[in-house]
Amino acid sequence: MSKSRLRATPKVFNQSIQFTKPSNKRNTYWRPILGLLTLVVVVLAIGRIPALRINQIILSGTTDSQVISKLDELKGHSLFSRDIARIVGEAKHQNTKLASLDCRRGIPRLLRCNATERTGQVIWQVKDSRYLTDGDGLVFALADSPSPDLITIEDRFSQTINLGSTVASKPIIDQYRQLAELLKRNSIGFDRLMLDETIYQVTVKLTSINVNETTTLKNLDVLFSLTNPLDGQVKSLVALINDRSGSINDHIDLRNPGYAYYK
Repeated sequence: MSKSRLRATPKVFNQSIQFTKPSNKRNTYWRPILGLLTLVVVVLAIGRIPALRINQIILSGTTDSQVISKLDELKGHSLFSRDIARIVGEAKHQNTKLASLDCRRGIPRLLRCNATERTGQVIWQVKDSRYLTDGDGLVFALADSPSPDLITIEDRFSQTINLGSTVASKPIIDQYRQLAELLKRNSIGFDRLMLDETIYQVTVKLTSINVNETTTLKNLDVLFSLTNPLDGQVKSLVALINDRSGSINDHIDLRNPGYAYYK
């Protein structure tokens, strides 16, 4: 008698267990990507609509022909074109006179731009060349002639400078202007400020001085230091001029606090 082979029946301890079919989540992952692609296609399609192409540019704040010519390159471009940011950036960086240039889209087919030009605070002179320099020390334009409203700083150390370069920081420019204001307030006439090996030591070429309420023409070189309080140095200058003006013929050195040397 042959023995039959019987398969053992596995024991099931909890027959209430239900096996759920795993959900397919791959479709949900693609939905945001498909939505983004659809949006890009719609934007590109809108950009090709002729009614949304730039045909007018309104520029305020400057009449510079170079800026106007550069922005005119945007005519015919879509209002949503990436070339707008690129060309506006090029127009700003190619013209050192501009402090800012911002453009906004308008309807219909309009690009409205607003420019802010730099304002000269001092004239920076190197040899025979004069440059307009703003309050941040940036050289942005040639100065055709000396301006009575701006002080001239003669840089006798530098050989050349380029438009767009920075010759001094804003605090240094502020100190030059403060020194000029203190001299004017004390009725001391001067021609210019001169720099030699460092921007922190200034030689002022005096043209007239007020001695005991009487204005006297006199050419003197006065040396100041920006590392010491300028108001104290100017007070020492006024006191020395009123006390010993007849003995001073060449220059005065005020760079050491508490001392005034003259010749």
